[in-house]
Amino acid sequence: MEEILQSLSRFLPEAALTVGLLLVLVVDASGVRGGRIDIEVDTVDWAGSLLADGTVGDGGVVRVQAAASITTMASSIIRADGTQAGGEVSLQAVKTEALISGTVSARGLTTGGEITLTAPQTETHGAVLDASGAFGGGRVRVGGGYQGGGDVPQAKRTYVDLYTRIRADAEVK
Repeated sequence: MEEILQSLSRFLPEAALTVGLLLVLVVDASGVRGGRIDIEVDTVDWAGSLLADGTVGDGGVVRVQAAASITTMASSIIRADGTQAGGEVSLQAVKTEALISGTVSARGLTTGGEITLTAPQTETHGAVLDASGAFGGGRVRVGGGYQGGGDVPQAKRTYVDLYTRIRADAEVK
């Protein structure tokens, strides 16, 4: 836990609260052209916010890579929205599982961004995954690339519950 807080310390404008292995904090790297948050850990249980919004331009980048597992709680917000194009959010667990709840957003006012969730076992439970834009939708990948293609690691098992909402819409027709 101490290692995680040390690696995040440069982003912490607010106090961090740790409860066991659960991280409840706000990391806000938003800026004019979107910020960047890179987190590499063994295992993370996340209930806070990771924000890399672009206040005048494109959304930023949020990348969380866990050697073992990632769990996001229903209260979590992971966002790389932009006032132009949406940004990029990537949540990857290498060894075991990614259990995703809460909101993951890469929305843009012009075009949507990209959301990638992958692990050997990838699950969403009541998650909102939104890569929409007014004039062009983005891309959401859960468990790997389209029909197993591309350079995204493929899940052995992917589960999306009926309460999960996945959007990559162009909202203006």
